[in-house]
Amino acid sequence: IQRMHPYKATLPGSCPNVLFCKTSKWIVPHIGPLYRATFTLEYYPNKWPNTQTFVQRKPGKSDYSQPGSWRPLVFSEGLAGLLNSVVCDEAMKESEIHSLLPAMQFGG
Repeated sequence: IQRMHPYKATLPGSCPNVLFCKTSKWIVPHIGPLYRATFTLEYYPNKWPNTQTFVQRKPGKSDYSQPGSWRPLVFSEGLAGLLNSVVCDEAMKESEIHSLLPAMQFGG
């Protein structure tokens, strides 16, 4: 939660990131069991993996026919994004602990 960008947009109808950032000490005790149930019951809500991607022009670029002149904006479910971040962090930590990565592969 501490690494979330509080004002980053989420999908309409989902919890905004700022909600997690401003209320973390009250909601973490409730989110933890919810996430554990996701794995225990092997249930991942159908709408969680859904994202919407929009492409926006970068200001000040002279040639918009170049791919680097555009910026992708990805909107996702805030609750799902938080779980995905936690799972990714755990997978990286475990792969480094058990030396599963090649010598020149770095996490991040």
